[in-house]
Amino acid sequence: MIINENYYPSFKNHELILDLNLQAFSIYDISCWNDDQTPGLIDYLLYPEYSVESELSPVTDYNGAIVVDANGDTVTVTTNKIQINEFEPREEVVTFLYFSQQINASAATYFGFSRYINQSFRDWDNIIYDASGWYGFSYVSNMITGYNLSGDMARQGQSIYLQTFCRRTENYYLNSSTEFDRPSACWVSSRWEWNEDNTQGKWGAEFNAYRFTKPTPTSTNYGDPFTYGDTVITTKNKLRGRGHALAIMFDAELNKDLRLLGWNALMTKNGEP
Repeated sequence: MIINENYYPSFKNHELILDLNLQAFSIYDISCWNDDQTPGLIDYLLYPEYSVESELSPVTDYNGAIVVDANGDTVTVTTNKIQINEFEPREEVVTFLYFSQQINASAATYFGFSRYINQSFRDWDNIIYDASGWYGFSYVSNMITGYNLSGDMARQGQSIYLQTFCRRTENYYLNSSTEFDRPSACWVSSRWEWNEDNTQGKWGAEFNAYRFTKPTPTSTNYGDPFTYGDTVITTKNKLRGRGHALAIMFDAELNKDLRLLGWNALMTKNGEP
């Protein structure tokens, strides 16, 4: 964040997320690419697991008959009803208090509450709008691993294969046999020799490691279930390049899911594992 942090240092548009599968933390910046139009988070509020609603209930006697008064009207009593708040898998039990300085052409400022309930992989999808209609902000989602030294830093090595394990997210077909309700993608590239510049030939070509290796139907109808069977998509991929150290970049694709469960890189040095 640049503009928001300079003018509004109390904004909390960063989250530190612990992935229990990977046992690692990641940083999530909430729609910070265009701070002039992005609402800023003021605080985090715990969303209650239940709520209480008042309702009128008729009074009955010991025989179960409804009691009426002298005018023939039903006698009622106010009771409290507890409502359990159930959450979808992508929903959080946290509500965000946000402040917006420029939400539309009127440049109005106001406060509001928001939650993670949107399925389109965009932030503020039902809040931000312009002349063309409602839209949200996309965000960059990637992860780079630590460097694999394979025990001997004196010798250069290479990775024979990289295995990736991703949770399958597709549940049913949409308009064709290759269009799904919640598609995933996992773009992978290698980085050798502690290098941070892709112009020096130390970065491998990017490829999509999330792909189906089993046959799928060629003719489908909208809403047909995607009965692929495997709940984890596993692929084996060749990594190009060599060096003393290897880091791997995992990158998500715009408007697609990515639930990375783990990876395995088989390294060799001088032909020895």
